[in-house]
This record gives sequence, C-alpha cells and structure tokens, in this order.
Amino acid sequence: MSTNKLTHTRWTKRAAIARMEQQPLLVEALRIEPRLQRFVDEAKTQQNVDGYNRIRTYIRLRNACSSLVGWFAENASLKTREHYSAVTQTIADLLPPDDVDPS
Repeated sequence: MSTNKLTHTRWTKRAAIARMEQQPLLVEALRIEPRLQRFVDEAKTQQNVDGYNRIRTYIRLRNACSSLVGWFAENASLKTREHYSAVTQTIADLLPPDDVDPS
C-alpha cells in the first residue's frame, strides 16, 4: 500500500471514494457530462492486478476524458481548469498503487 504524501496515511479505496464524494465540482461535471462517469467508474473499480501500471492507466483515462472536460470539452461549461482538475485528480486518487509505488 502506498502512503498519501499529503496526509501521511495509507491509501485505501474506501478513503478515495469518500474523498470523491466530497468533490462538488466532480458532482457537477458528472451531472453536466454523464459520459465522464465511465472513466471515474473504471478508476474506482481498478485493481492492482498482474501487469497493472498506475501511471499508464491514469494517462489513458485522463486522455480519454479530455474531449469531455477541460480546454477541449464539448460543453463550454466544462472548459474550466477547476472541473478538469476535479475529474483528473479524482481519477488519480481512485487508482490503486501499483507494485512500484513507494509504500
């Protein structure tokens, strides 16, 4: 398990989900653009299985949602840095540590 450098606590999926539920901009982004939900759900259900690489998975999910939130968003309401950060930081937080993350 990896240590969260901000809180010095061990990462858990349960805590990541609790943090996600406290993100009003994420909730707003998902309401405006429901297609973002599949990327959040994928991060939420990701397990550390053989061959899993957290960074590659994060980059793939971040790139996949780039037409839906942030500078290139289809919906003008989601072309904000704040919405982009809420979505991408939530995805990053939901992904479990991989075998090379420091513990």
